[in-house]
Amino acid sequence: MGYQLLKLMRLPFLLIPDHVSPLLLIAPLLVNYPDDIYELDLNHARIRSMAEIGLSRFTQLEFLGLRQNLITKIEGLESLVTLADLELYDNRISHIEGLSTLTNLTHLDLSFNLIKVIENLEALRLLEKLYFVSNKISKIERLDNFSKLTMLELGSNRIRTIEGLDNLVNLEELFLGKNKIKKLQNLGNLKKLRLLSIQSNRITQLEGLEELTELEGLYLDHNGIKVIEGLENNLKLETLDLGNNFIEKLENIEHLVNLADIWMSGNKLDSMADVERCCKPLTKLKTIYLEGNPLQEHSGATYRLKVRLAVPQVKQIDATYCTQAEMNITAS
Repeated sequence: MGYQLLKLMRLPFLLIPDHVSPLLLIAPLLVNYPDDIYELDLNHARIRSMAEIGLSRFTQLEFLGLRQNLITKIEGLESLVTLADLELYDNRISHIEGLSTLTNLTHLDLSFNLIKVIENLEALRLLEKLYFVSNKISKIERLDNFSKLTMLELGSNRIRTIEGLDNLVNLEELFLGKNKIKKLQNLGNLKKLRLLSIQSNRITQLEGLEELTELEGLYLDHNGIKVIEGLENNLKLETLDLGNNFIEKLENIEHLVNLADIWMSGNKLDSMADVERCCKPLTKLKTIYLEGNPLQEHSGATYRLKVRLAVPQVKQIDATYCTQAEMNITAS
């Protein structure tokens, strides 16, 4: 006879015959849990209905994990007013609902669902981290109440315009990768932003970043950028990722004295002299990616040696750490 594996919270694995639905066993198992538990993990349990698993009595619950189930509707959570962390990652949810009583929620993960509209979150004013990865969202909206939000993840959606972020004054991390965004705009109010990731979009110009003076990480690989510009005020940048764009010249980064990582792979850079001029003054630089540029092809077998001579402070070139022999060459 075949068996399935089901793990609930910290219980040992249970062997369940294939012909028995795990959902039929969840409620009896939960009956044995004390009412005052703080954490409940029901991930990958083939749950279809939240209303049928008897969650209402866990009135002191702070964490509820329901990842990788078959849930289509958010329901049955009304009494869980102490809940701080709710994970509904990888289900079949199409509408945001049933959360209005969860006013203590600080973390909400609705990634990998079928959500098209951000809605019905107005009561969750304490939210600090909000995840919507891989849904069908086309517009950033209805986030005005979330002044405490520090992290917003909207990667892999259908967003075309950066908007609706003005009130997120404490936001520190913003992820918008794999959307259809054409322009960097409406970011000026995000004064505390430290990380901005807008990879794999349709951006053609570096702009709109002048007020992001706290920015430490900027990730814009796989876009259509041709010129490095507009970074005059971003003096705290430590990581700059402009890989796989259409940049022909390395320039306008000499003032970014805190840079530790520069990723420029897959562009059109052809001058090692520009690399030396721009990067040698950056004393904190440890990693540089330049593979897939014409300058690599032109250098042939001497590529790594030329990079080390141009930027002797780096400890990693592309994906490979410098060998001791390479380090000795520039030290001598």
